[in-house]
Amino acid sequence: MNAYSLKYEKHIGRILSMHSGINTGLVVTGNVDFYKGTHGIAGAPLNIASRLCSLAKPGEILVGSETYRQSLGYFNFHSLDPVKVKGVDSPVQNEYHQ
Repeated sequence: MNAYSLKYEKHIGRILSMHSGINTGLVVTGNVDFYKGTHGIAGAPLNIASRLCSLAKPGEILVGSETYRQSLGYFNFHSLDPVKVKGVDSPVQNEYHQ
């Protein structure tokens, strides 16, 4: 993303950056309709991934505890303090990968 930002920054007048939230868990899937914009996925893991994405700073990827557990050894992570997120009763443990 940094390479794209350098390439387009002058043209668009702002820095390009990305951030992401990834979470693992059981979800319910349904019909996907790209034309209507429905994604057909529901469940707490999706909500938590969205909240982690909102908390991530530019260049950060925040992952939930199960994603962390399953990918440990493949990526370098830094532990963060659990955070309270909307729609979840207890604080969410999250890890940071850059």
